[in-house]
Amino acid sequence: MLCKLAFRNVKRQIGNELIYFMTVAITVAFMFAIDQVLFNRTLYDYAVGRDLQGGMIGLIVLISAVVAFMLSYASAFMLRLRRREFGVYLTCGMTRADVLRLFLTENLLICIVALAVGMLFGLFLYQGLMGMVSMMLEAEFTAASYSVKGTWFTVVLVFLVFLVSCLLAARYLYRVTIHELVKGRQTRVKSVRFPFVWTVLTIGGAAGMAAAVIGMRSWVRAYLSGASTMLPLLERLFLLFGSLILFHFSLAHSLMALLLKRKRLRSRGTNTFLFRQLSASLHTNAAMMGMIACLLAIAVIGLDAVFMERLGAEARLAVFCPYDLHYIISYDQDDRSGRPGLEEAKEIVERYTAIEKTISYTFYADGGHALYDHTQFSGEGYAGIQDSYVAVSEFNALITPLGYDAVELSDSFLVVADVSAAAQFPDQGMTITLNGREYHMAGVRTDYPDFMFRYLYAVVPDEAVEGMAAQQYHEVYELKKNDFDAHALERDLSYAVEYGGRQSDSSDFIIKEYERREENARVAFLSVSAMFAAGVLLCMGMALLALKTLTGLAEDKERYRVLSLIGVGMRDLRRVLFRQTFFFFIFPLILPLVCGIPAAALCQEILRINHMELFVHAAGVTAFAVSGVILLLYLLYYSAAYLIAKRVVVWEQ
Repeated sequence: MLCKLAFRNVKRQIGNELIYFMTVAITVAFMFAIDQVLFNRTLYDYAVGRDLQGGMIGLIVLISAVVAFMLSYASAFMLRLRRREFGVYLTCGMTRADVLRLFLTENLLICIVALAVGMLFGLFLYQGLMGMVSMMLEAEFTAASYSVKGTWFTVVLVFLVFLVSCLLAARYLYRVTIHELVKGRQTRVKSVRFPFVWTVLTIGGAAGMAAAVIGMRSWVRAYLSGASTMLPLLERLFLLFGSLILFHFSLAHSLMALLLKRKRLRSRGTNTFLFRQLSASLHTNAAMMGMIACLLAIAVIGLDAVFMERLGAEARLAVFCPYDLHYIISYDQDDRSGRPGLEEAKEIVERYTAIEKTISYTFYADGGHALYDHTQFSGEGYAGIQDSYVAVSEFNALITPLGYDAVELSDSFLVVADVSAAAQFPDQGMTITLNGREYHMAGVRTDYPDFMFRYLYAVVPDEAVEGMAAQQYHEVYELKKNDFDAHALERDLSYAVEYGGRQSDSSDFIIKEYERREENARVAFLSVSAMFAAGVLLCMGMALLALKTLTGLAEDKERYRVLSLIGVGMRDLRRVLFRQTFFFFIFPLILPLVCGIPAAALCQEILRINHMELFVHAAGVTAFAVSGVILLLYLLYYSAAYLIAKRVVVWEQ
């Protein structure tokens, strides 16, 4: 009997439960797709080899816990929408246990249908994710196979999420009285007390957000110069999100109260009714608005950061590996047993692709540390660090093929440093003495690629390095083709070394194609994980807004009826309903979308500081695309919420 009644109720309530069902189906689709990616055979081997699988499983479980908690709120909203129906069941003789079993049976039916629909949609979403991963890995895309293990993992996880969410939501049926179910709690529109105080707190929240953004910009420069750690960034992020919650909480209390004081504004049409409705809904949901705004901001900033990481990976590769192949050997490494010789290594490379050009250069040391004395790497504990020098002719041979102008030096030297070390060179008039001759500093450059992988070195005239001891020998190569098996070449050029009682692989070569593919794979996993987390959290946030909108409108239905009885036409009723639902729905969304602007600006600042101007424009386009996708998702949920609200509230006279 209960099953028959539950099936009938689900069929009858399909309109009201559309948003709930849509959210569950989309969430299931995301979970199915990410589980299939996780258990894909090729990616599984890669993830296990790099300790990524455990992190992804932890992320899935964490997001599932958040989904269960948020679905319990969504289920509670659905219960309140049907409170009169459950009250009738209790007055007709059903026990609370019977009502609870009915509720759980209905949710089980929704779970089964949503699981089927979500997994069907997830089949295509999974192929889309694999296409994105294949594009990032620059591999040929073919239809990916589905994993039975990933499917069962999704089914078990979805049923656990539903069980937890239903049990949390069912507490409402145990606590609510029959009178509250039948009559409902009539919410009185209360005037906001102390609107001036709330206005001051709103301004304080806005000031906190501005301070956090300004602080993050100053932190970027300090961090890149080596004068800061990651802790200040976390402090500024906490300030940003805390201020965001405070701003929405306070604005929800103060905005409508201030608008109601504007006589000319409230006297226009149905503005007084609209402002009072919004004042009541925002006042009672202020905390939820702040939390949803924080949730959406985290999703927006997280998506921006992940896609900016993709641009940053490309930019870092251009700095880290300017040439196709880079050979490095330090002369202080005495133990070279097991290592392939340079000529033998070249023969190995030639098996994969031809070497078209070779450039060799050497770094020298005179045993001094005049350059490092200007950095934090000086004094006690750094006595073993020696300055490094390279001849200007060899340096020019390196940089001119990359499009840089040749360096001209006579009685001067040029310091090449990373951003952190360059910031510690205040003395532009310093001099050094090499081979009995004095040279003055011609400047500091930070825009060259990494040729030595140390904090700094000096480019000096050729005669300045005569008689110095060789410190490192380098060769860089331009290869004919880059479509070879870079991982196989890396294995062939590697050798075993013992460090700390354990053996590991090492190599004297940096293979650009190998580094690029490894970086692409890391970013691909990061992007898929971020899209999963952001997609689920965004859907949950939008669903809570939509369901809360419908719950509030069900309570306000009589007020709209009274509004029609005093002469307000159908067109005006639809208009005020649209304004009320639209403002309530978009209220926590505006600032999170705006947060994408400073996030993109900070990423562009980092790219400029590191002389990666080619990627600055792409960072702005990426942030714009992320905001566009979120707006499309918003329109989907708002359209569904408004159409249902119009059917419930607005009726033909």
